[in-house]
Amino acid sequence: MSMQGVESAAERQALLRQSVLQTFARLTEYEPAALAMNSHLEHDLGVDSIALAEIAATLNRQFQLNTPLQVQEIKTIQDALDGILQREPTLPEAQKTAPATATPQQWLGALLRRVFAAHSGYDAEVLTPDAAIEGDLGIDSVAVVTAQSEILKALRLSDDVALERSATLAELQACLTARLTQEKGADWFRQLATNDASTPSDEVSDDADAPASAAAAGAASRLAELGDSRTMRDFVGIEHPDLFHKAREFRAFYRDKKERELYWYGMPLETPCKNRAVMFDDITGKSREFLMFGSNSYLGLSNHPEVIQAIQDAAGAYGATNTGCRIIAGSNVLHLELERKLAKLKGREDCIVYPSGYSANLGCISALTSRHDLVFTDAINHMSIQDGCKLAGAQRKIYDHSLTSLEKSLARYADHPGGKLIVTDGVFSMHGDIVDLPRLMNLAERYGARVLVDDAHSTGVLGKTGSGRRSTSI
Repeated sequence: MSMQGVESAAERQALLRQSVLQTFARLTEYEPAALAMNSHLEHDLGVDSIALAEIAATLNRQFQLNTPLQVQEIKTIQDALDGILQREPTLPEAQKTAPATATPQQWLGALLRRVFAAHSGYDAEVLTPDAAIEGDLGIDSVAVVTAQSEILKALRLSDDVALERSATLAELQACLTARLTQEKGADWFRQLATNDASTPSDEVSDDADAPASAAAAGAASRLAELGDSRTMRDFVGIEHPDLFHKAREFRAFYRDKKERELYWYGMPLETPCKNRAVMFDDITGKSREFLMFGSNSYLGLSNHPEVIQAIQDAAGAYGATNTGCRIIAGSNVLHLELERKLAKLKGREDCIVYPSGYSANLGCISALTSRHDLVFTDAINHMSIQDGCKLAGAQRKIYDHSLTSLEKSLARYADHPGGKLIVTDGVFSMHGDIVDLPRLMNLAERYGARVLVDDAHSTGVLGKTGSGRRSTSI
């Protein structure tokens, strides 16, 4: 049944509203009754940008929208409903209408979306021109270079001159347009179509005579060279009665990438992890020396002779490992000594040592908060913080990566009767930003909130004594 088949506009909207709510409930794991149409998805419901991109893509497919919903226009469920109503939606049973013939800029934009979708894990249809390549898509500089190389190859542009750094897809598209015009002239689109060099577009016509369609045919073979276009994220949501089905799917994906020499993860170290390290290169089957930019041992203490000797002495005195959990039979005097010294370094009354940084955030946040409490978390906090919030069952209030956004969120929930916890990275590991802790502490005091700082990347690095971000604020 099509949406146009519903007798009245009111009935049509009611049916659509129910369907949209069910989709949000399924993808957010909220009960439909708990979803208010005007609740802010990120700040009130804790729906982050990655989850929202999945929701938008699902709604676009579900209602076969010719003009896709964009993440930026959806702040509430009502926004999504209004956007769908404006786009003449159809129910899944109805036939899709054919896309319009692409203009050169539409075609080029589709190429960028397709390539960056492969590197970001987002569906191409949800990527917008103003999407920040790093901030919104989470693509680091290395992946950007790889994506740009693929694009230059598809456009048959020389790669001996690097592209200017672009913050958004729109900026990159403008840069490529200028480069195409410079190297191929104003009729670059016709040349590409004639040379059959491009990438299939999500907006091109099925007309075989259309330039974009001709270009798409040639690009299909080039994309085929990359093999399976899925990312790690795609394997999580595979629905199948056999839970091991996704493992078999990933095995095929893994083998394909290995055969194409496109899988670089998990190469084993053969030497200590210093600024230069020897690793076994699975691609070439040889040991190679690499410059190491992936280590968190910023001061190199993991390879310090005194540290290594102390570990050897402790293993001889206390054994190789604990034989139980800390609370039963796994604690020894070294744990207690370490906790006392860490507390002194941090200027705190006491300390608890967890087996890993990830488990520290999971354990601390879930112990302090519950479903009655609010956790205010930066949008780019480490995933261990986000997972700690989920484990606690507390209501997540995700604020944009600015303390102005945090202040607005705190003011909005100033009268909340439960507890409030602000959680932030001291140094944001993927961006390098340092939190303005004095200002954050002032906000916490003003609104009656506690503060948890993940200082994993500043301990030993910041402060006069190396005690981290807190010491630079005293």
